[in-house]
Amino acid sequence: MQYAELHNLKIVRIHAELPTAWKNLSYPNSLSDLELSDMAWSGNEGYAFYPYIEVTPDSNEFYRLSAVVNVVDAEAKTVTGTRTAEPISDEDAWAIVRAMRNAELTATDWTQLPDSPLTPEKKAEWAVYRQALRDVTTQENPREIVWSDPVA
Repeated sequence: MQYAELHNLKIVRIHAELPTAWKNLSYPNSLSDLELSDMAWSGNEGYAFYPYIEVTPDSNEFYRLSAVVNVVDAEAKTVTGTRTAEPISDEDAWAIVRAMRNAELTATDWTQLPDSPLTPEKKAEWAVYRQALRDVTTQENPREIVWSDPVA
């Protein structure tokens, strides 16, 4: 769990994790200010540590994460960081599709090597699948790509 370090309810820093050397914290859910104070994380006037909750956009669209808007809830003693997202251009979306396609082609290159352990029939099935991967860029919309299923 991440924690937000606050001074007078202003965020000073977001901590990725608590130092495990200070206490056995292998699975903390959230710790109170008193517990954090015992570990020398809090106790100075105006300082507090609240659990940090990060929220990202729920979307199947291609988007670029941009700024994080942090909201301190002093009553609930939490900090929520909401990432804002901006849509990407079709050109950038196609670049992502090509990168995904190229990664899958690279991962299946072995199927077409002369010393591949596959039968000729399976090798032919993989060749058809790989051609379908190459053809994804002929589809009209990079946000609605229909991917072929890999060979079983």
